[in-house]
Amino acid sequence: MSTDDPQSKKTYSTVFETIGTEKTLYSKFIAAGLAIEMTRRSQVVSAEHRYDNDIFIIAIDPDSFSSPSNAFVPERDENFTSTSDLLNADTRYNLNITPARNFVRWVNYFNGALLKYLTSSYTFSGGEGNIDMSSTYDCSNGLKKDCPSTFCDELAENQDIQVSDAVDTVGYLFTPELYEFEHPLSWSEYKTIRDNRHKAIGVSTTDSNHETCFIKRLEYDINKSTAKFTVWKR
Repeated sequence: MSTDDPQSKKTYSTVFETIGTEKTLYSKFIAAGLAIEMTRRSQVVSAEHRYDNDIFIIAIDPDSFSSPSNAFVPERDENFTSTSDLLNADTRYNLNITPARNFVRWVNYFNGALLKYLTSSYTFSGGEGNIDMSSTYDCSNGLKKDCPSTFCDELAENQDIQVSDAVDTVGYLFTPELYEFEHPLSWSEYKTIRDNRHKAIGVSTTDSNHETCFIKRLEYDINKSTAKFTVWKR
């Protein structure tokens, strides 16, 4: 990896940093443009290279598939309106799959159990390689599938990632707080829940104001027609 490659290790912290455990999510593929080019050139002068047993990935320009003769053309900067703090940006591979852009793509999943407030963010706390690069994606032809609208904004590799960058900010976060309770349950009601185990249920101590919960564990006593629930509250 070159010091100018943005596809490098980045570290973000959350409010749970002091009570949680560090989670490492490193790709086993090599996407760094200069590392790819360096390896390609080394094949001319050497039979062996340290990356010989690794897998490289290269983002393909989706428009190239319209013509079979031009298929599998690497995407460079043609889908970006601007790129800064990156050498030879117009010929670099994988501008679309930098750590920051991948983070924004998956922030909806990271939000689960990692942040507590809709106004909070993942704080950039350090990294290797090029952490200063910033880019602006061109969404004039439409947004890429599963990407949030903020994907079109200028994005720097060393900026904080907001919870609101999620593809679908539905107004809540998932916190890992478990609740246990027992409740009368007929056999037919139990079967309905069992057959739809991945769906949410409403829980309340009264007949109204039910809270949406997801079942972690359900134990049913057929003799007493009673169920013991362990749930996560939305």
